[in-house]
Amino acid sequence: MFQFFKNQQGAFLLEALLAVMILSVGLVGLIRGLLSSLNAAKESERYSRAISVGENALLDVIRLNGKSTASVISLENDFEDFSAEIMSQPSGDLQIPGVLREVKLHITWPGAIKNKEINATTLVFGPVDEQK
Repeated sequence: MFQFFKNQQGAFLLEALLAVMILSVGLVGLIRGLLSSLNAAKESERYSRAISVGENALLDVIRLNGKSTASVISLENDFEDFSAEIMSQPSGDLQIPGVLREVKLHITWPGAIKNKEINATTLVFGPVDEQK
């Protein structure tokens, strides 16, 4: 009977070690998931800021009635540096009426590995002929 209790104590120790190992693997997976979620939220915030910068640049072109502008709009803060380049020009497409101007927007900001960017093209009302 003494031999039976001795084997049970070793089995309990083995079960405890196995339980701790399973628990630690689960906790590592949980922590990695939380870190991934935080990084995704941070990246989403950067994209939201970039869209805000682009929207401000586009409102500037709309305010100028679609006239050509070579303005570079930048939003600087403690963490990142966003810049938006916007160009307004007559559209080369024959199916687009002359009262619409093609506006190209290029937004850049520094990323972790390389610079991130958003390119967009839209149409705004503007003068029919800028040279007149």
